[in-house]
Amino acid sequence: MAQRVVKSITDLVSRVELDLNQWTSLPWFRGESNYPNDSGGNSTQLLPKLYRTTQDGRNHNENRLLQNFRLKAPTLGLDEIPDRNHTDQWLFLAQHFGLPTRLLDWTESLLAALYFALKRSDPVVWMLDPIGLNNLSLDDEYERHDYIFPLTWFSPETIPIERRDLLRLGLRTVRRGKALQTEFLAPRDLVLPSNIGSRNIRDAWEAEKQRVGTDLPVAILPTNIHPRMSVQKSCFTIHGLLKKPLSQLVRGKGVLRKYVISKRRRPELMSELRLLGVSESTLFPDLGGLAKELEMTF
Repeated sequence: MAQRVVKSITDLVSRVELDLNQWTSLPWFRGESNYPNDSGGNSTQLLPKLYRTTQDGRNHNENRLLQNFRLKAPTLGLDEIPDRNHTDQWLFLAQHFGLPTRLLDWTESLLAALYFALKRSDPVVWMLDPIGLNNLSLDDEYERHDYIFPLTWFSPETIPIERRDLLRLGLRTVRRGKALQTEFLAPRDLVLPSNIGSRNIRDAWEAEKQRVGTDLPVAILPTNIHPRMSVQKSCFTIHGLLKKPLSQLVRGKGVLRKYVISKRRRPELMSELRLLGVSESTLFPDLGGLAKELEMTF
């Protein structure tokens, strides 16, 4: 069955509200092209820039991209450079300035997503259930009832165990085939849940040494390192081990919706957004955003 095309903002909001009746968390949105392809003709729908082939057919080297960015950026952006050890903020900064990363941009604002979609010739808006995605990405079933967003700078795996906790550990011997193996037993409250957000952050920097990320992407709330991130209500999904489009990875899981926007109605929809206060200068609150808006208006 062909998908019904959205022709007005009212229509879009109505369809989003109808779909939200099936979800329990607030959604995220992303506007992009309906038929994007990389240089090899492969679809890049909901695929991070890092995993798209370059114009000359090459694949990006993530570690070299990030390490060279961190080496050379300080003299070019003194006011925006995070502490060297804040690898999550370095990743957000690199994404913000267009470096290919494993991050995908999302927004909490439906109208902002629609604006970005309308800048494409064949616009589409995606709606994501971020909590639902994270529940799919978790390793342990018992964590899912109250899991929200992971702190990207906090890694339970690096916390040293305290002496009093060592006294609560036990040992048992189990048979594995013909061999006997010794296992540690720990109280349930002692075992900290793995931080799936920090795991994928670590994987971005350490993938050449070890693979610690999750299979599916993870929804994370970033540190707002630039005013644009605040006004655009920025949020991210960060890919883990599987380098496929998010639309493929969660197909049939009930955490993603797609709204195709009318190509013919793009000018009218842009005018509606301007009436609602959504424009280039409101989403890019700097001189560049103002100049571009004036160019589009006059």
